[in-house]
Amino acid sequence: MKQTNTTTGTETPSAQVANTAVIALKDRTKIGKALVAAGPVDFPLTAADAKALEELGLVKIAGLFKTA
Repeated sequence: MKQTNTTTGTETPSAQVANTAVIALKDRTKIGKALVAAGPVDFPLTAADAKALEELGLVKIAGLFKTA
């Protein structure tokens, strides 16, 4: 079966920008393959991942991730 590409420009349906900063609410929170301590997480998450973790009560969304 042939699939057609319905995206336009530089959009891709599975590509999301990982730029959301979160704060873990408890120690040893598992995010992906990482275990993080309570406090600011030192790597960015996609907005969808951050929202899902926030709904589970594991993190608090702090804003956009700031790079050096």
